Amino acid sequence: MYFIANWKMYGDFKSINSIKNVIKLSKKPKYRKAKIIYCPPYTLLDQFVKITSKTKIYIGAQNCHAHQDYGAFTGSINTKMIKNTGSKFVIVGHSENR
Repeated sequence: MYFIANWKMYGDFKSINSIKNVIKLSKKPKYRKAKIIYCPPYTLLDQFVKITSKTKIYIGAQNCHAHQDYGAFTGSINTKMIKNTGSKFVIVGHSENR
């Protein structure tokens, strides 16, 4: 079972502490098989990866550019940049980005 939390354009550094409750819940037997994926705004990816590094919670990006190499795509982020943050997942094809 997958549980994916898309934070959209909400959150700041103070809101990172809210994940501590999810970390506690993820350790309970009934949630151990669930794959929990948090998709915060890009500005919080590094921080979420650090906080969840020793847990079974994964971090993902909310979107990525179709072009995988670097280039002149203002405001876009490619999969290499996302991977460099330590994120493992990306929401692709969300209706708000089509």
